[in-house]
Amino acid sequence: MRGGGIIIAENFYLIRKGLIALLESLDTPLRIHEAADWESTRDLMVRYSVNMIIINPELIPDAKTELHSLKMSHHIITLMAIDKGNLSDNIKKHFDEIISISGNKSELITRLRNFIGQKKREGEKTNNTGLSIRETDILKLVARGYTNQEIADQLFISTHTVISHRKNIVSKLGIKTVAGLTVYALLNNLINMDDAR
Repeated sequence: MRGGGIIIAENFYLIRKGLIALLESLDTPLRIHEAADWESTRDLMVRYSVNMIIINPELIPDAKTELHSLKMSHHIITLMAIDKGNLSDNIKKHFDEIISISGNKSELITRLRNFIGQKKREGEKTNNTGLSIRETDILKLVARGYTNQEIADQLFISTHTVISHRKNIVSKLGIKTVAGLTVYALLNNLINMDDAR
């Protein structure tokens, strides 16, 4: 099996090439593979040791069954769905991340950067907390008293992904307790007093 990376699986040429261009603009060390259909995607998973897939779920026949076994059988670490505005909650729950093609460039780059676990380059804009958009979303829910499973269900990501983001939040903020994170969220106007459980 040759060197791995990430698969972009999308049947619309412009969307596929646009995502590839955005990933290349991030100078990712990951090798980028592209596929226009499910058969090509499966072939790439066999030929290369890819661990991330960005895919249009419409390409997957019997998506519920295929997605359930995908991570285990091919050692895929993270799955991102390309949402054209028609994904059901039933499909979304099988993915770690969702990327909407209606997002602006900055939002798409942030989502892709978070997906591949890349830090912002020095000098690039961050929000006022220094956290990524996804980390901020998770911090808000933690501060509101949600469990990891409830957060995963609400954001349509895995509990493993929630735990990973929570570790990043603790590392960036240096705050280890839920009470401390809640106070931080209140002081930074991420939630108000009525939100805290």
